Amino acid sequence: MKKTIYLHIGYHKTGTTAIQQSLYNHHELLKEQGYFYPIMGGKIGHHNIAWELQSMWKFSASEGNLQDLLVEIKQNPNSSVIISSERLSRLTRDQIEKLAHAFMNYDVKVIVYLRRQDQLLQSIWSQTVKNGKEKRSFAIWLDEMVFNYAEDNPAYKNSEHKLNYSLTITEWAEVFGEENIRVRVYDKLIKNILKDFLTACDMQDMSWVPEPDRNNVSPSIKTLETIRLISNPLLSLPQDILRGSAYPNLIQKMRIQANELGWNTEKLNLVTPEIYSQIIDPLTESNNEVAHKYLGRNTLFVDDPVSDEISSFDIKSLNVEELIEVLSPALEEIVYQASLVSRSEVIKHRARQSQEFPEISDFLIRHPRLSNYLEKIIRRLGTNLSEADK
Repeated sequence: MKKTIYLHIGYHKTGTTAIQQSLYNHHELLKEQGYFYPIMGGKIGHHNIAWELQSMWKFSASEGNLQDLLVEIKQNPNSSVIISSERLSRLTRDQIEKLAHAFMNYDVKVIVYLRRQDQLLQSIWSQTVKNGKEKRSFAIWLDEMVFNYAEDNPAYKNSEHKLNYSLTITEWAEVFGEENIRVRVYDKLIKNILKDFLTACDMQDMSWVPEPDRNNVSPSIKTLETIRLISNPLLSLPQDILRGSAYPNLIQKMRIQANELGWNTEKLNLVTPEIYSQIIDPLTESNNEVAHKYLGRNTLFVDDPVSDEISSFDIKSLNVEELIEVLSPALEEIVYQASLVSRSEVIKHRARQSQEFPEISDFLIRHPRLSNYLEKIIRRLGTNLSEADK
């Protein structure tokens, strides 16, 4: 009898990290139920497999490749295997076929979670800002990352985020078989994402599954805009610095402190009715195709009303003492990390004040104390950005 592989391909921002962390934490309990969660290809999420198939620089042979994963699966006695990475949803048709060839001796069930596209995009933007990696506002980001592909309507087929779910699922169905595709909708009706996922994996006994942690706090517009304010001058740092530990630690400590100051009580909503229509209207037909084919219903999403109350925050209203309070816990860490990053390269430098972001320049001019903090941070990170100004 063939082993069954439950292949969880995402999407991004559909509870994938929570699922993967829970599967990893409870791998022994999974074994008692006859399920195996491998560690080859990435211990918590099997992202390394996707990176290998995509020939990406992020791939690390030390975390195990596809061949290592196959050996691990073969050696394990459990009849059911779970593999999970949201990055798999971005594979091309050729890459999907390579994965199918590797799993040719197994019965593969492909599980995909779908989130309403406007909510998905807002969450992706929020995450990149929260991690200090995005300079652009939500509106500008949408224009450049999504709406520039409007000529491909209704497909959005070239969009990085693969917004046309029908096209993505069809590629997987043509390779693995339509009967082996399991579509789940990620929305507020799901009370326990792990239970919902294990249901899709045909698990019968889920009495052991813990209740979800409700302490995950989403950032408010105030937190996000403050992080954008700070990260804009810093994102010109070389990639080796940005990928090191100092910069991410700065941003993380800012997020923690902002939450402790009570900044995140307001729910984030940046999707106006106009933005909603601009995103969803070209995709309605393809969404309905997925709903009809895989869920036996007419519509894919049970739409929440699109609110006219949009989250807004004027950065000019930010109290500089409050901002320094947010930054202060990070400075000690930055000073420590700087000695690890570049002890010998600490040089004098000024904070970039890009003409592209005049509101940031204005803010820094009005608050020289903040400019000094930014200058210290850049200086401690050991990078000479004056060359970039030339």
